[in-house]
Amino acid sequence: MTSVSNDINEHNNSDSNDHNHEESSKHCLFCSITTSRDLTSLLHVDEKVVAFNDIRPAATHHILVVPKRHIPSINSLKKDDIETVKKMKEVGLNILSCRLNKSVDELNEGIKAKLYQIGFVSPPFNSINHIHLHVLSRPITTCEEFIMVGNIC
Repeated sequence: MTSVSNDINEHNNSDSNDHNHEESSKHCLFCSITTSRDLTSLLHVDEKVVAFNDIRPAATHHILVVPKRHIPSINSLKKDDIETVKKMKEVGLNILSCRLNKSVDELNEGIKAKLYQIGFVSPPFNSINHIHLHVLSRPITTCEEFIMVGNIC
């Protein structure tokens, strides 16, 4: 098995990164990561989501939380997906709270103090057609690919 960063690098170098059409789940990089048996680079795994470090971090702590079920973009979200999105936020904040040595409650207060930013990247600016929640500590060090669809609070 390959690591998450190897999988992403291979995907970024392949022709399958075409943003003009929806990737099917069988060709989706994040689907292959969520079903990988190599758990060494995953920060969190449960029945709904996985989390791992972004390979091109835009902050000291830049975590991606990905649902196991293939959802191509935020435009594809349905009412039934609200629990998955809530779970994604919960997992991301739990990981970030450990890294910042703060409780989730302190982080929730910290959104006002701009301790972190959390959100989805909207098409056509997303790099992979499978929703993924970005959880970043502040300060954000690069905005190279960062156009977020606001904060999730």
